[in-house]
Amino acid sequence: AMLLALFNSAASLAEPPSAPALSEGPSLRARVSARPRLKVLKRLQAKGNRLLLGGSCDSAGRCSFEAKCAEPLLGGTIALSGRSLRWSRLWLLPGLADAATRVEVCSAVDLRTGKPDAELRLGLRRAFSKRGLSLVHAVPLSLPLGGEQEGGGRSPPLRLEVGATLDVPAEVTLSARDPRAALRSARFSVDIDRADLCVEY
Repeated sequence: AMLLALFNSAASLAEPPSAPALSEGPSLRARVSARPRLKVLKRLQAKGNRLLLGGSCDSAGRCSFEAKCAEPLLGGTIALSGRSLRWSRLWLLPGLADAATRVEVCSAVDLRTGKPDAELRLGLRRAFSKRGLSLVHAVPLSLPLGGEQEGGGRSPPLRLEVGATLDVPAEVTLSARDPRAALRSARFSVDIDRADLCVEY
């Protein structure tokens, strides 16, 4: 009986305070929605053309494959993804910073049915996140070898890419009468929504 009483008292002390502690500061909620995924990339170069081969498989067993290369005749890109063969060309029209217009022409054919398709996409140069602030960080797990990276550097053949989305209040109003009122009502959340182990060689 004495041991049971000590266990119950320790459990009650370990429980976090509920209402009083939450009312004194902003609320922060964290969750993990990422599905771990393995990505394998292979870069080849032949006769001045670059070819990218890639495949990925997540924890649910869903796998995909893609091959991509530059098309020098019209200045576009040819990609083979799943059962679809696609050609695309992108133009960035002049504008003010991120408000520049993005025009993309796509032509695809379904290799299984032979049905063709074409698309014209118009939008802004920068793709804004639908919700919150998206952050992606690559953690190298090995020393760089042969893969070239933008800016003249070399990318490590093994790296971990971790991404998270941070939701913040649209606005926070501070009042001279009660400066802490805005902090008590603020709601923040962090969602770790990306965890990719990349192997590039």
